[in-house]
Amino acid sequence: MIPKIKIPKKAYPTIQIAKSILYLGESFPLKLIGKKILKDDYQTRSLKDEIASLRQAIEDLKTQDQELIEQGLVHLHLQDEIKPLKHIKNYFKILKNVIPSSYQKKYNVNKHFSSEAEANLEGTPDYYKRNFHFQIDGYGTKESAEIYDHQVDILFSGLSDAMRRTVLKPLSLRYEPTDHFRVLELGCGTGSATQWISKAYPNAEIIGVDLSEAYLNECRLKNLPNFTGLKMAAESLDFDDADFDVVCSVFLTHELPQKVITEIFKEAHRVLKDGGLIVTVDSLQSGDRPEYEEGLEVFPQEFHEPFFKAYTQTPLQKHYKKAGFKDIQQWLNIVKCVSGTKPLPTSKKS
Repeated sequence: MIPKIKIPKKAYPTIQIAKSILYLGESFPLKLIGKKILKDDYQTRSLKDEIASLRQAIEDLKTQDQELIEQGLVHLHLQDEIKPLKHIKNYFKILKNVIPSSYQKKYNVNKHFSSEAEANLEGTPDYYKRNFHFQIDGYGTKESAEIYDHQVDILFSGLSDAMRRTVLKPLSLRYEPTDHFRVLELGCGTGSATQWISKAYPNAEIIGVDLSEAYLNECRLKNLPNFTGLKMAAESLDFDDADFDVVCSVFLTHELPQKVITEIFKEAHRVLKDGGLIVTVDSLQSGDRPEYEEGLEVFPQEFHEPFFKAYTQTPLQKHYKKAGFKDIQQWLNIVKCVSGTKPLPTSKKS
C-alpha cells in the first residue's frame, strides 16, 4: 500500500480556494441546463453575487478551521483530496441526472423511485420516502450514494467538508486527540462527517446509524478503522440506556418533521451517559445571522425540503431543553452547531 502523503498545513487555504473554484465552475453547466428546462421558474444569481457570497462563506469558516488545524484535529492527505478518475466519473453521472431532476423540479415530482430505490426504501418511515433536493431516487440507490457528496460540494462550492468539520469544535473542548470514548452518529449517510471525527479521534469508537443501506455501504468504503455502520432509525434506537459518551448529527434535523426531531433528541438523551455530550450541526435558523435570512427562505423552494421552514422557525436549543439537556452552547458560521450535556444525577440530601 502506498503511504498517504500529508499536505503541509500552510497549503490548506490554497487547497480550499482551489476546491471552491472547481466546484463553482462545475455548477455552471448544471445551472445552464436547469435554466433551459425551468425557464422563468429558475432562480439564479449573477456571477458577481456568487463570488461575493463564496468569499464571505470562506471567510466565515476560515478562523474555525484554522483553530482545528492548529489543534491537530484536521489532517489533509493528497490521495483524499485529489481523485481525478472518481471525480470525473461522478460528475458525468450528475450531468446525466440533471435533465430528469430538473423536470422533477419543474412539475414538483418528489416521490418518484426506480424499482431498486423502492426495494431499498421499503420499511423506512414515510417522511424519508421522497426525492430530497429533487435527487433522482432520493437516498435509495447505490448511484445516489456514490454521487451525493459531489452534489453537495457543487451546491456549497467545495465548502461542505469545512462546514461538516464544525462538529469537531465542541468535541475539541472536551477531548484530546488520543482520548478513548464512544460516539453515536445519527444519520451518518456516506460518512462525509464521520471521516473527520474518525481522523481527529482515532481511538474513539464510532457507531453510525442511517436508514439507507446504500449510503452506509458508501461510508464503509472509506475504510475508517474505528467505524461500524448500522441500518437504524434515529428516533428508535436499538441501544441500551447510557451507552455512549457522545451523540452527534450533521445535516440531519432539517430533513425531519418536528415530531421526529423531538423523538430523536429524547432517544439521544436516553442513550447518553450521565454527563454525556450531544452535538448537532445543521443549517442556520431564522434570526441566527440576518445576512443569510434570504437564503433560508429560498432554499426549501429550490431543493424540495418540506420540513426545512419548520426547522428554521424552531431553535435547536428549544428541542434540547425539552429533551432535558443542559449547558447549551452554540457556534455560528455559515452553519449552526449546538451542543449540550446530559445532566449528572443530583445527589439526594439525607
